[in-house]
Amino acid sequence: MVAMIKVLLAIHKYPPDKQPEATERVIAQAELLADTWATEAA
Repeated sequence: MVAMIKVLLAIHKYPPDKQPEATERVIAQAELLADTWATEAA
């Protein structure tokens, strides 16, 4: 998942110096939404 996030950030020309923070933020958001996504799929 981290690799996919990095690729997407690079494709959209996100500043390289801010990519680590953005990657952590996306992962944190996905963790928060994981329970909701899991219950919707069931």
